[in-house]
Amino acid sequence: MSFASLPDLEIQELLGVRYPQIEERVALITQSLNAIFEKEHTLNLERLKTISKRDARQFLRDLPHMIPSVEAFVMLFGFEGTLFPIDNEMAAYLKREEVVDESMTTDEIQRFVEHHVKAKSATIFMPVSARPLTKAAKKRKAKAKG
Repeated sequence: MSFASLPDLEIQELLGVRYPQIEERVALITQSLNAIFEKEHTLNLERLKTISKRDARQFLRDLPHMIPSVEAFVMLFGFEGTLFPIDNEMAAYLKREEVVDESMTTDEIQRFVEHHVKAKSATIFMPVSARPLTKAAKKRKAKAKG
């Protein structure tokens, strides 16, 4: 079975046609779904809950084009892992606020935060840390319309 036959338009409708870089995202999602099915012979990832967090993280890391922020998000919310998702916007925010050095990459920032933020705090910190980004996104959107 391959998801290459699943029409791209169907996946686009699930994400929403206004989703940023929709065509690229659909291709990546299709590749990941195919890789999961190839490894597991199903699209169910329940088996990952029965193995170590390290092995589950490695499984996700081995998926095509997996980025650390998505891997961390899936581990945090799907498997109660201790990872902390840092995307480019969050990295930029942490740099602006001088929490991390401006020369650090997003991956380095994610490792730094994972090392310094306790697992129990990660899910609490996520909604709080997203607030400034949400405000910034609203300002950009208003400015673009304006």
